[in-house]
Amino acid sequence: MRYAGFWPRLLAGLLDFLVFLPMVALYLWASSFSRNIALFIEVPYDLLWPLYSIFFHARWGQNIGKMLAGIRVVRLDGTQITWREAMLRFSIDTVFAVASAISNFIGLLQFPPEQYQALGWFERTGRVGELAPFSSELVVAMNLWVWSELIVLLLNRKRRALHDFIAGTVVVHDTGTRIVEVGTTA
Repeated sequence: MRYAGFWPRLLAGLLDFLVFLPMVALYLWASSFSRNIALFIEVPYDLLWPLYSIFFHARWGQNIGKMLAGIRVVRLDGTQITWREAMLRFSIDTVFAVASAISNFIGLLQFPPEQYQALGWFERTGRVGELAPFSSELVVAMNLWVWSELIVLLLNRKRRALHDFIAGTVVVHDTGTRIVEVGTTA
């Protein structure tokens, strides 16, 4: 197995960001209509990333970004991961998503509807963050998690992040996917 390090995983993350960009735009557009619509879509929006990740990894061992980057998640013995490993792998992300959803939902509930409508999306987002309980602590915890993931990934031979240790997985170059690089032909 050829282990995938930082750069292929970063590429996969950036590609997934592009996949999710239309959904973020749709969320911002829909939530701009009213606070009630924002309340209705907040929880599904916050849970979208972990549900997407769990489903794609359990089904194919990779999400769209990893497919395009030519990497996949497997068990330590090289076999395909199951729903169990996929859920374990994204368990911390899911906890953060649920906590964010609860915090943002409470923040939205405390936001007067008239004031919500009067602000632009940037100001509205900042205000929800101010009203949301434990929002700043959540941001700190998520940043600590991301940085610890990166440090662990860079400091071990198999390039496993913390979530890989939790799930018993490793990210490898996918021999079934052909990547066309600059200067080569398909």
